[in-house]
Amino acid sequence: LNAGNKKDDGETQESVEESSVEPDVQRLQEEATPEPPAPEEAALIVNEDEGIHALITQYYNAMASGDSAAMAAVYDEISDNDLLRYEETAKYLSSIPAMDIYTKPGLEQGNTVVYVYYRLCFLNHEEQEIPGWQTFYVCDNGQGGLYIKNELNFTEEEKEYVKVVSKQDDTVEFNNRVNAEYNELMEGNPQLLSYLGELGLQVDTALGVRLAEMNAATEPPAEDGSPEEGAAPEE
Repeated sequence: LNAGNKKDDGETQESVEESSVEPDVQRLQEEATPEPPAPEEAALIVNEDEGIHALITQYYNAMASGDSAAMAAVYDEISDNDLLRYEETAKYLSSIPAMDIYTKPGLEQGNTVVYVYYRLCFLNHEEQEIPGWQTFYVCDNGQGGLYIKNELNFTEEEKEYVKVVSKQDDTVEFNNRVNAEYNELMEGNPQLLSYLGELGLQVDTALGVRLAEMNAATEPPAEDGSPEEGAAPEE
């Protein structure tokens, strides 16, 4: 960095002294502060953090009830489109009988990559529990609480980190196990697979209608050139 700069002897001597001291200071700091485990060293474990359990429980309770305010409260940011989709989907949900939480350390201290195995029951199909899984990036809000970070707000480093840990053997095995359970259920219940497809179309249709209504409500009335009410027409 100093190449091409002209300095007097005093400045040059000071630069040499600083360069000889800094490596030792850096080495001591590195020895005193243990580095967080590298992604390849982080095992997928059953969650034991009460804060994470409470946050994820709040998420699934909000999803089951279609409570937009409660859903928005667990995120750093969430779109109206997503909130409306949760509301419409909740109309078909009967219950969430199972929820198992697993974790890996996040990129930064206080953050966690969370993997959730769940089973859902839908109306008119309460006897069949549909398995699935989701990935969340849970962050410390700096005030003693936690929130789910919207993936649209991930930094490039966070995107790469989550991608790496999600490709580790134990995570892949977890995902494959859930996918196999889902596929087995659908193969034995083709009518359920058809129902889920129809449900998705109904949710999409209802969502489109609601978004159109919201847009219409926020648009100013079209000017048709007619005189305002109570005003005399111009001659």
